[in-house]
Amino acid sequence: MIVILAAAAIALWALRGGVKPSGKPIASDDRTNHTLLFVYSPDGVSAPADTIVLFGLVGEDKGSALLIPAGTTTDVPVHGPLSLGDSSTYGDPASIELATENLLGVRIDATVILDRHAFVAAISRLEPFDILVEERLGARQGNSIVTKFQPGRYKMDALTVNAYLELRAEGETEVARLARKQKVFEAILQKARSMPDGEFGFSGEDPTHLVSNVPISSANEIARALALREVSFSLLPVDPKQTLEGVESFEPREGEIRRVVTQRFPGAAVAPDVESRIRIGILNGNGGVAVTEDVAKRLIPRGYRVVYTENADRFDYEETQIVFYRTPDERIARDIRARLGTGRLVFNHQMQDVVDVLIVVGRDYPVGQGSQTHAGGQQQ
Repeated sequence: MIVILAAAAIALWALRGGVKPSGKPIASDDRTNHTLLFVYSPDGVSAPADTIVLFGLVGEDKGSALLIPAGTTTDVPVHGPLSLGDSSTYGDPASIELATENLLGVRIDATVILDRHAFVAAISRLEPFDILVEERLGARQGNSIVTKFQPGRYKMDALTVNAYLELRAEGETEVARLARKQKVFEAILQKARSMPDGEFGFSGEDPTHLVSNVPISSANEIARALALREVSFSLLPVDPKQTLEGVESFEPREGEIRRVVTQRFPGAAVAPDVESRIRIGILNGNGGVAVTEDVAKRLIPRGYRVVYTENADRFDYEETQIVFYRTPDERIARDIRARLGTGRLVFNHQMQDVVDVLIVVGRDYPVGQGSQTHAGGQQQ
């Protein structure tokens, strides 16, 4: 019943407005030149993410933005099923970037995680921002609800924009917050469009406030190019769920996600056929630190989808095994062996529905290529 009510609420929210597509229509022959994953973790770059947006430069003059609920459940290589927002808690952009690529099946060229300090610093030179607040927003303080924003049009400075972005209004769903977040990003891009070249972008390289998997100058090139384009926003297709404790989570609708990726980020899909990404399971059979993450990093950018990573029943497998279950999938197993540089192909007649190919990583795969240890001391 709770799930049904939540689904009805999201449908009503969509009818009332929600994330509204804007910008120029994207043609089928357009191609996505660059993508940028923007991750806002207000309490620190190793804290859970509050806001996740995938931006893309499409064609010569278009932009795409995909708003992703931070509570979206997905398979995070090495760490297992988590909310996408929690995958930013491992201290560098690699985990959330890999998890997002795995979820969407889309190429990500740059990832930036920034905290409250870095966000305010990045937008302060653009203030004030023109933002329309459509309804009263209040937050609970003790036993009362305190109004934070009354309906009306505001000229907000950077600190107020930040407070508006972070606000979790009483009775407001996480999905409904995304409509407000869209307004914030549209206002930022609109102001950035009027700034002199080079005046907009992420500032500073202090890793306590901002981390990136590329030089900040490269991320800024994408951000500045976005500011010169009309950006079309869309929402990740999800099904809302809610526990009895009121905690929101979202289940991705895979078929619709493939459609969104194809339409909004043409040419950025990591698999030639986004309708049939090969499902991979990875087992650590050699005891290497985060070895399954290393395997995932080799395969996900090539279009494979990792559905789980676990430890094998033992850590003394001498040879990597690449197990496939259908004769036509032998070519897939051979491709995986080529990408890993090792492995013995194993045909298993016993069909199963979870994965198409299972990889048991043996000692012939270099130990210690992973970058971090799984929480709780397990190797994976």
